[in-house]
Amino acid sequence: DGHRSAREYLLSQLRRTGFVPEVQRATVLAAESRSIGRVENVLVRIPGTAPSRALLVMAHYDSVAAGPGCGDDAVAVAVLLDVCRWLASSERPRNDVIFLFTDGEELGLLGARAFVERHRWMRDVGLVINFDAGGVSGPATLWETSRGNSRLVRHYAGAVPLAVAGSWSADRSYGTDLGPFRRAGIPSLGLGFLGGQATHYHRATDSLERLDPFTLRHTRQTLFHAVRHFGNVPLPLGPSGDAVYFTLLGRVVAYPHAVAWLLLALVYGAVGVQVRDVYRHRRSALAGTARAAGTFLVATIAAAALVLGLWLSARAVHARYYSSFTDGAWNAAWYWAAFAGLGSTAFLAALSLVRRRLGDTLALLSATVAWTVLASASLLALPGASALATWPALGLALAAFAGRRLSPGPFRTVALLGASAPALLLLLPFLRTLAVAAGLNGAFAVSAFVVLLLGSLLPQVLELGLSNGRVPIVVVSIATAACLAAGSATSSFSEHGPDCSSIEYAHDLDEGRAVWLPSLAPAPLPMRSPLAVRAIDDRYDASARTREIRFVVAGPPGGTIRMSVDGAEPATVLLSGLEIPLTKSQRVVTAHVADREPLVVSLWTTRGGPVTVRIEMSMPLRNLDGIAPPASSPWRLPDGDRATSTSTLRFGTVRSV
Repeated sequence: DGHRSAREYLLSQLRRTGFVPEVQRATVLAAESRSIGRVENVLVRIPGTAPSRALLVMAHYDSVAAGPGCGDDAVAVAVLLDVCRWLASSERPRNDVIFLFTDGEELGLLGARAFVERHRWMRDVGLVINFDAGGVSGPATLWETSRGNSRLVRHYAGAVPLAVAGSWSADRSYGTDLGPFRRAGIPSLGLGFLGGQATHYHRATDSLERLDPFTLRHTRQTLFHAVRHFGNVPLPLGPSGDAVYFTLLGRVVAYPHAVAWLLLALVYGAVGVQVRDVYRHRRSALAGTARAAGTFLVATIAAAALVLGLWLSARAVHARYYSSFTDGAWNAAWYWAAFAGLGSTAFLAALSLVRRRLGDTLALLSATVAWTVLASASLLALPGASALATWPALGLALAAFAGRRLSPGPFRTVALLGASAPALLLLLPFLRTLAVAAGLNGAFAVSAFVVLLLGSLLPQVLELGLSNGRVPIVVVSIATAACLAAGSATSSFSEHGPDCSSIEYAHDLDEGRAVWLPSLAPAPLPMRSPLAVRAIDDRYDASARTREIRFVVAGPPGGTIRMSVDGAEPATVLLSGLEIPLTKSQRVVTAHVADREPLVVSLWTTRGGPVTVRIEMSMPLRNLDGIAPPASSPWRLPDGDRATSTSTLRFGTVRSV
């Protein structure tokens, strides 16, 4: 099968380098998901010349059944093989370098857990670099780090040319293989790319044909330089504080949190000067500033609400098309343009109202105060993201100062454009990241962010006359309506935008029938059921007040078996030598089938009453011989189709042996 072929390919390629790879086989329990699986990690260790601690470089070689997994995570696997070949043919690094190709990442980070919990090399690791992606395009970006990342980020920024990084998400866990290492306290860096996530992630279109060549080149360049650098510095780097970092004109800018507080102090100073100047001439400015800020706030909320309503309406009108996606679409660009236009229209309308009733001065003051509040809140709650608010707030305050103190002319225009740099260079790239993270289901947040972005550029908008009269509002509104119409007109599948919706074949062994979901149309029965269930024993030991229920479950390799228990909680399941506690709120155990050997399950409980075990086996439909999905659109890709078989075991009341 594909999994075995991928593993054998990795081993053959690693042996060609002259190094000796090994396979770590283990059965692992992911406690959070109550999931058990057997994994086969592929590893190779390249000895260093004067090692301190080892550098571990990691990617996972398994993929979801619905797609080939080119971006997630074959790109990283291919690049790591290339780096390994380079190390074999060049001067050895100072540190040992361990290449870990994990198995079972998509099943609950099982391979990473196996290495952290059981492998002998774990105690030697001084730094982990993990690469895992969620799309087919975009630059290789540093998304995730361990705590105390200041030195790590500074080294990374100095080693990797054209590096892309952002600390706004550094503390967040992305559910990648880096998680077990971070929990174990190992210094770590997590990289990946996200372009095309909504239409390609975990789908049939995550293929080589869809991969952006730039993404492959940038991933290769990033990992090459990172491995070369960290392979030759003493590891670990030692304790340090956390840093705020971001990419600016192809370079990573990083500074400690203390500097972020100093920048916020500068913002307060600049705003204080602006407040003093305004209140010197207008004693009633406080009420006017509050009214202006309230107007912009209402515009922001209105834009978000309107976008949410329009998107829900689009999903309802084109339900068949958008049901194929989680939070995106092939024609998403039209909707993103429309929703950005709605945010722009709301901002321009609010600005026009504020200027007529309160004037430019209070409009500027309200925007500056709002961004200062955002900067303060971000530094307190999300210090890693503080640069996204502090720098635009500082630029806005300086632009407002220049607008008041400088006479109209080229010099003032240049000064205002220069003050717009923080917003343009930081917020515009982040807007794309936010759109990827939020998806069209969260487009209302992106529209609200557009209002905030334009608010940070308010002095420039006023200087360029973009808010004069109704013409700008009408032009943007017409463009928005045109984009919405184009989005609606293109809500259909095609050769380049295929249908990736999945059909499920549901087979009920107890009733002896099968149907297609979600249509509930009758389906043919399989010639041979992929799920086999048999009770072995049910006995109650009165002296120990313990009941043991034993049964056997068998399914094809690559299948996933879910067992739900009722009537036995609290209880303990013994499966593959691992004990899993059951409670009223956690009654499901998942097992991933690695071979044709049946699973022998023991259920221990103190209850002697009736017990019901519902067993569900799921696998790709293409693995079920003789069953083909019903005919549908010629543009539908069936890779995500699933087959599910269910059976129920019922055990009666038992009182004694």
